[in-house]
Amino acid sequence: MNKLTTRPLVMSLFLAGAFGMLAVPAEADAFVITFGGGLKAGVTGTFVPEVSKSDTIRGSDGNSYTFAHSGLYPMGGAGGAFGLALDVRVLDMIGLETGFALSFDNAAGWNDINDANTGATLTRVNSEQSTTAYHIPLLLRANVPGAMIRPFFGIGLEFVIQSTSTLEYSETNDRSTLAAELNARNSITASNYTLLLLSTGMELKFGPLRVPIEVRAGYNLGFDERATYHPGTAGAGGTPERLEYNGAYQWNFGISTGFLYDFDLLL
Repeated sequence: MNKLTTRPLVMSLFLAGAFGMLAVPAEADAFVITFGGGLKAGVTGTFVPEVSKSDTIRGSDGNSYTFAHSGLYPMGGAGGAFGLALDVRVLDMIGLETGFALSFDNAAGWNDINDANTGATLTRVNSEQSTTAYHIPLLLRANVPGAMIRPFFGIGLEFVIQSTSTLEYSETNDRSTLAAELNARNSITASNYTLLLLSTGMELKFGPLRVPIEVRAGYNLGFDERATYHPGTAGAGGTPERLEYNGAYQWNFGISTGFLYDFDLLL
């Protein structure tokens, strides 16, 4: 083989090798940051414990009070929520999640009033709380990589801002006036509180689209005083007594799904 035929061959091999090196996928060594955005919706659950007759309630006058019938029964129930979900992940494994959601929460409880001598139930007093609230989570998320199914676990805080809250009482029969007395005396105020939030579930990935299936549980870190008693004043122009209930829940739960669309940034 002469020099005229060898030179083009060597040049061709050199160029092929150079372009081959350039053709190695950059993603193999790239630092990938993924941004996701979408919507979530699901079912919520709430729970608050009882204020029993042995529990003391702080008064606005600085004293402590107990009530035979506080009307603050153990309550729980289900509702719904929907909102915006946003997250950012590094190497598709560790990330932060936030968002903005609106929930419609409900909780119900009851207390049976029994005859002191026979123990027979005279009436059942029912309590119902309804709340609308805004939720802003801030979660640290760990994802298990996978082609299509990706389990995850998260821990963080959720800031709850109640917009409205109502509390109503009713009875199963008309054998007492306790429900009417509780409706006249007890009131409720919307509350803001912070949850310690745990999250787990899995994501189904279809290209840039993710479908999360998630379970959450949150505990109210500041749950202590459930109510404040205002004794009222006597005489002309006086004010009636009032038991003001703090509408914060002790536990919040949720099961949700939705979709998020991913945008990758290679560094």
